[in-house]
Amino acid sequence: MKNDVPGWMSERELDTLSRLLFDPIKGYELVFNRPIDRPILELGSFLGRSAVQMAMFTLNRIICVDPWDSTINDFPEGAVAALDGDMEYVNKYESIYNLFLLNIRDDHNIFPIRMSSREFHWVLSGCDDPPGLIFIDGDHSVPGVKFDLEASLPGGQFGADHRTIIAGHDYGHPYLPHIKPMVDEFAEKYRYKLHTSPEHTIFYMMRY
Repeated sequence: MKNDVPGWMSERELDTLSRLLFDPIKGYELVFNRPIDRPILELGSFLGRSAVQMAMFTLNRIICVDPWDSTINDFPEGAVAALDGDMEYVNKYESIYNLFLLNIRDDHNIFPIRMSSREFHWVLSGCDDPPGLIFIDGDHSVPGVKFDLEASLPGGQFGADHRTIIAGHDYGHPYLPHIKPMVDEFAEKYRYKLHTSPEHTIFYMMRY
């Protein structure tokens, strides 16, 4: 099944994201040699490209947290030009939230929560289990990245425990140079084993 939802995640990055999950039919080699058998928290969902990709590979609940307070027209032309996926149906003046709902209409395990990550607490997810994966791709500012990483620690605001995998997008992105050193410092400080690749900008890490 091809993912035609517009977004800034490349096909290679979508494939890497898939390998964090579990699909016995497609037989992906799992990154951590075990399925993620708990809910997933995504911070920053935009039009739903990554959420829809994850829904292809898991039946677990995917909680998407995003304020969805803009339109495509609010983004710089260069950023819009870099979007992958099917842009032909997209009205650039339409609410991002409405477009997100359109894109996830067939995915019954995706649950949007419309707020910023700073406002969100795992109790709002309605899930009994801690998240198996937290995927960070929301506020890319220095304070935003710092907050999302630290709130992903075990016992923190996002409900993580020692088994929760922390992952994210734009590690090493040339237009977001602050993300790489922040993720590196976080992983070293809190004893996470960090996985990255020069071929894409996805990172993922787990406690030693």
